[in-house]
Amino acid sequence: MKKLLLLSLLIYILLFAGLATFNGGLLALTIPLIVYLGMGLLYRPTELRLKVTRHLSATRVSAGEPVIVKLSLTNEGDRLDAVTLADHIPHGLYLVEGHASLTAPLSAGATVELSYTVRGTRGSYDFTGVRVTAGDSFGLFHRQAALAAPGQILVL
Repeated sequence: MKKLLLLSLLIYILLFAGLATFNGGLLALTIPLIVYLGMGLLYRPTELRLKVTRHLSATRVSAGEPVIVKLSLTNEGDRLDAVTLADHIPHGLYLVEGHASLTAPLSAGATVELSYTVRGTRGSYDFTGVRVTAGDSFGLFHRQAALAAPGQILVL
């Protein structure tokens, strides 16, 4: 949102300065900025139609035993230029291998997978959902969604 505000402000300042001083060079400087803004508007993410599933390698483990968490995100809508999938790891579980987030382009009907390994101490750990952010490739517009992806690990 900051980029969009800054870009709009810069366009208005250059337009105003060019018109006030009758300087065609300042007016010409606004053209690439307006094109950039227009392309961002054209390719901004529309409605997010995404489906996420979670698979755990085990739901009951001994303390310190690793569990592989796999998330699959499927795009059931239009192409998305940049999608960030971020999982929330419950307090008490520790990331051992991999990353709990992923950024990638996602074509219509395509699926991306995120995989990481966690360990934990004794207790019950509930995974509730994931946060998905989709944006245009220009970084001007974003849409966010929280998707349910339940799962539970019981560490004995």
